[in-house]
Amino acid sequence: MPNMEVAQSTLKEPEKELFSWVAPARPFKKRNREFYITLLAIAAVVGIVLFLVEGFMPVLLIISLIFLFYIMNTVPPENVEYKITNKGINVAGNKTDWSLINRYWFARRFDSELLVMETQSLPGRLEIVIEPKGTFSFYYRRKGISFVS
Repeated sequence: MPNMEVAQSTLKEPEKELFSWVAPARPFKKRNREFYITLLAIAAVVGIVLFLVEGFMPVLLIISLIFLFYIMNTVPPENVEYKITNKGINVAGNKTDWSLINRYWFARRFDSELLVMETQSLPGRLEIVIEPKGTFSFYYRRKGISFVS
């Protein structure tokens, strides 16, 4: 029963911001022309094979995936606000409670440092971009993230 009292007391506690920062919504790397030519050549060969085996629908899927990949790699991400509170994490206004986070780790992708958290809700993973030379990274790399339990 003591756990119920602790849980109820944390529900009554007002939300308090522990840390916030603004960073890009996702890691981003601008690609050169040679990369896209190689990608189109590979997609064309796979598309021809799939067209001969299955028809037009798999080729249409490959074309749409290539278009999505091109757009994601040419349009830079917008900057969003990240907030860590005593109740959870807010990313661009979307809140994830601490009770839904299982484990976490740091990763690096395209010169961006990420805090990756495994969640119990969909999509199953929350990736937060942190600046490698920012205050957040310096402080919490040294001390560990003690507020994730």
